[in-house]
Amino acid sequence: MKKIVILVLFHFLFVSGETPADVSPIPRQIRAAFSGIVSAKEAEDQCQTLQKFGLNTILLAHGQYSLDRELLTEWAKIAHSPQIHLLPVLNFAGQHEIEQLQGQYRPYVDRYGNLLASTPCPLDANYWNLAVGRRFLEGASLAKSTPLAGLLFDTEMYGADISLYRDGCFCEHCWQAFCSFTSHDCKNIPPENRYDYLVHHNLLQQHSDIQQKRLQNLLAALEHQIHAIHPSLSLGFLGFLDNWFYHGLIQGLGTMSSPVLVFSETWYVRGFTPEMFQEKKSVLGKPSPEIARYIPGLWLGRFFAKDLASQLYALAANSDGYWIFTADSLWDSSEMLPSYASLHEDRQQYWEALKKVNDELQQGTQNSDSSHTNFPTVYTASFYDTNQSALMTSSSLKIFFHDALEQQSWDHANFSQLTKALYRGTTLFHCLKLQGRPASPEISFSLIPVDGYQDPLSYKIFDGHGAMILDGNIIQPHSSKNISLPDDVSGLVSILVETGANASQTIFSDLACVAEASSSFPLRLLNTPYTLKGYRAQGQSALKLKLYCSGKQSTSLMFQIQNHSETHTMTDREFAEFYISLPSESELPGSDFWKLTIHPRASQSYDIFQFHIHNEEFPYVFIEPERARD
Repeated sequence: MKKIVILVLFHFLFVSGETPADVSPIPRQIRAAFSGIVSAKEAEDQCQTLQKFGLNTILLAHGQYSLDRELLTEWAKIAHSPQIHLLPVLNFAGQHEIEQLQGQYRPYVDRYGNLLASTPCPLDANYWNLAVGRRFLEGASLAKSTPLAGLLFDTEMYGADISLYRDGCFCEHCWQAFCSFTSHDCKNIPPENRYDYLVHHNLLQQHSDIQQKRLQNLLAALEHQIHAIHPSLSLGFLGFLDNWFYHGLIQGLGTMSSPVLVFSETWYVRGFTPEMFQEKKSVLGKPSPEIARYIPGLWLGRFFAKDLASQLYALAANSDGYWIFTADSLWDSSEMLPSYASLHEDRQQYWEALKKVNDELQQGTQNSDSSHTNFPTVYTASFYDTNQSALMTSSSLKIFFHDALEQQSWDHANFSQLTKALYRGTTLFHCLKLQGRPASPEISFSLIPVDGYQDPLSYKIFDGHGAMILDGNIIQPHSSKNISLPDDVSGLVSILVETGANASQTIFSDLACVAEASSSFPLRLLNTPYTLKGYRAQGQSALKLKLYCSGKQSTSLMFQIQNHSETHTMTDREFAEFYISLPSESELPGSDFWKLTIHPRASQSYDIFQFHIHNEEFPYVFIEPERARD
């Protein structure tokens, strides 16, 4: 009863006869910048600059627990003058929320039965009311007299034990609620056995569906209270995963009269890939696409200015706009910024790129094929369509195999090293049957456990047309399975291996194989040093590399092409980008292949090194493990 009283009380306090402030609707295409709070004078200059370069929305970070009505009133008036729509962003579970509300919420229990004291149960109505409802209702009241366009919350939990809800909650309250909705006698299952129980009885989907519906109902009640105060106020959130939690948010907060704004962070580092279409479909999906709007985001510090316009255009032309993190990178010089906000080039070049893409978007050139614009092509690589269980590959794959075969002697010694690598998470291989080899090549899959994770290994094998011909899984750690390709399969085959948080080793017999290292399928290698060997496209003048290292210590990179070499170092940064100029064929004859030797200085046994070739025609590599240095 207490939880209901909280919302009713706010409803009584804030509903009045006032008319909402005169704010134009959120633009049909949102072009937003995430920004921190600055002084009124700086805010005025920044909002005018955003409008000058074609942006129309600002996502204002509001990190404190209590809603700062005076500050938001001031900012809203400042932004309103140059027609910038203001959307404050509150934290869902930041440090202040967790500290203020400690002891006033049920703790989350994970799939292993661990109680996470600093993480709220996602279905605790009291936490939602105190952390989000209280401030959103107050903000809705403020927006009746102040030109606030809407209110957002950031789903990334900066103050909790985990950053996002990937699994359902297994606390006692949630478990008993689930058991009351199912015919299974499960009420006495202890927390540490609940996830396994769901797996064993094939109940995981039912568990997710029930939790999603409960969250939807909880948020729908909150949405009703907010829009009773201010019917046209936009609501939304930052972040998205294709799971029960985010679908519950969308179905609960979104209405046809006021669609929920979903600011995705999925493409922050990777940029545009065909997977975006699948995520967009998931966000807008059932039962009605009119209740949500989908806005993908890009992290400025992870892109070179020369790539920015084409990336933003590809995102915005296929969605409801874009947003950039963070506009703080554009105000100050790189020397004054933290590493995550520093830019690779002069910030004026980024402003020029923003102006270029916004001018074209403003003209209404909503063409999903970026080759019809003035921007360079965004290469799309491979894409797994979960709806059709089919693998879509780029036409460059067959060109790669054809061209590389002419340059490379594909005997067993040239590609067998690929099988000695350990891969974590998701890995995509592309293979060809070798001439003169047995008709039924074999593939061996091994599940390598990491830090006690229980995730299984699954594999899918596709023919040259992308149709799945074989699939299966391995559940037991340290187990292996050998698969023979059907005799009638010829030519190109692709193998998709997924292990979640665990790792795998995949061994090929009598197949010529490469691993994909693209924005869709980044290559995740464990900390043994490796040499990656790639093939340059005709006329390719640069190699764009994106890297991530989970260890906090430095990683040494040695790039070689023919007799040319250079060294790069990643230090104290999880992410890094390199733009390596390639010598022309006339400058360096025979420079068809390049090598990148990686020496991570691991701080833990299972540090990950993630690598992909960004926006290039041939994102495919051979892998040669190196002997670790002393």
